[in-house]
Amino acid sequence: MTINLDCINGYLDAMRCLNVGPNHCCNYMITLLDNKGDFTQTLAHYFQSIPNGQGKYFDAALWHISPKQITVDEFIHQIDKWFFNQNYSPTVHQENGSSATLGFLDTLSPIALTKCYLYEIKTIPPIRYATRWSDLLLAHHENYYLLHFDLDD
Repeated sequence: MTINLDCINGYLDAMRCLNVGPNHCCNYMITLLDNKGDFTQTLAHYFQSIPNGQGKYFDAALWHISPKQITVDEFIHQIDKWFFNQNYSPTVHQENGSSATLGFLDTLSPIALTKCYLYEIKTIPPIRYATRWSDLLLAHHENYYLLHFDLDD
């Protein structure tokens, strides 16, 4: 079973719009990564395909990619953090915040998070990437979905 990336990115874009402001920008998106045979090669291929401002690409080793497996609860906590706990996030009633996060999780329901391997991907980019960012990976069968959040002041 696959997920609808357009629907998920639409949801993420709505949450991004709530978090954007006059003196900062943010980006929230999910991407299906090109499977390069295994987890490590797939991540390496993705990160070395990101150019700097002058169009230069850097070897994956320079990104210092460090995946850490996380639980579903830790994954949800990261989502909550990027939706509602940044300096510029909207102030919402706790019940409404939970509904927004649950709505987002519903967009992922075709792949059942409890049947995925979930990772937080730590990097030390060789380029100007963002002020703050988080990359989360959902590994489901042969598919790798990268959920990316960033904020630039």
